[in-house]
Amino acid sequence: MMPMQTMARIAARWNEEARARVALRGARIGRDIRVYGWPNVVCRGEIVVGDGVVILSTPAAVTLIADPGASIEIGDGAILESGVTLRAHKRIVVAPRARVEAGTLLDDLGSDAPEIVVAPGSTQRAARPVAARSRVRDVLATIVPAVAELGPRDDVRAAAGWDSLAALRAVVELEQALGASLPHDLFTRAHTLEDIERVVRGEAKP
Repeated sequence: MMPMQTMARIAARWNEEARARVALRGARIGRDIRVYGWPNVVCRGEIVVGDGVVILSTPAAVTLIADPGASIEIGDGAILESGVTLRAHKRIVVAPRARVEAGTLLDDLGSDAPEIVVAPGSTQRAARPVAARSRVRDVLATIVPAVAELGPRDDVRAAAGWDSLAALRAVVELEQALGASLPHDLFTRAHTLEDIERVVRGEAKP
């Protein structure tokens, strides 16, 4: 008969693997993956998570978004820290044993390279998305067209047509478009395009 300690270890490992499969639903995952907290995963393309990957989705959720035809590949032994967002329109690769620091937002939109790679052994913050302010403005302008005329330091709440409903819609649209995790009351403290841009990039708290 199998010893109780061995049975307990097998059960714990099975539970951990089962939890990882639920947490990373839609992704193709390897073995011995550890997931803490619950990541946001949107797999319209392909997401591959290698063996021994650690995802620290707490206190802030890790977000993985692969658009149609795009892919995210996370190599063996890589670590994604709290609040990391990876959004692939083409291809993002986190190399084996690379570490993506807390709060990093990596989005390949606008990049001319066929793929963006976080190098092995790297602990530096991954590249920020380009032209984030114009993208924030574009998203908000789909809800309140007058925002398109604002400068970076103008108060978005002063735009004609802005109200509490527009603010709620704007938070949802920004999260979906930029792959960011934002507070529902974002606009009570971040008032300008410049302020909102910093929050989206993880450089400031609202």
